[in-house]
Amino acid sequence: MRKIIFSTESGSDLSPELIEKYEVQVVPMHIVIDGVSYSDQEITSQYMLAYYERSKYNPTTGPTTEAEYLTFFEAIFRKHEPCTIIHIGYSSKPSQSYSNAKKIQAQFEHLVIIDSQNISGGIAAVLVYAAELVKREPQMDLAQLVRQIEALRAKVKAL
Repeated sequence: MRKIIFSTESGSDLSPELIEKYEVQVVPMHIVIDGVSYSDQEITSQYMLAYYERSKYNPTTGPTTEAEYLTFFEAIFRKHEPCTIIHIGYSSKPSQSYSNAKKIQAQFEHLVIIDSQNISGGIAAVLVYAAELVKREPQMDLAQLVRQIEALRAKVKAL
């Protein structure tokens, strides 16, 4: 089996330790303030709190775009080829990110996009399970791996 690389959006809130331990690739989502979209890696929580105190409006979130996914996945394949990327994405219910990732999936032969059906810690739980499963059973068939991830996903609810 090809090397498995896991990826997700920053909305998974994976700790730096888990990102490093499982070599997870993370693509940013967006924070929208006064109609301007910023990478969530550009905006601090202190800035958002100050914005709220000043305006009494909560910032909103925005999805990762198709173009950002395309660049993101291309970079992973360049760095890790030959590999298969399993992207465990932010829930399709509150965000357009999953849909945007699915739109570009056909451009990559070895890219699997899974809707985690979760946000934040729920995504992290599914991703850690998947990474540990690959570590325990590195020769597992890709289709079986995806089935097991999807089976767990149905049991994890952090929406």
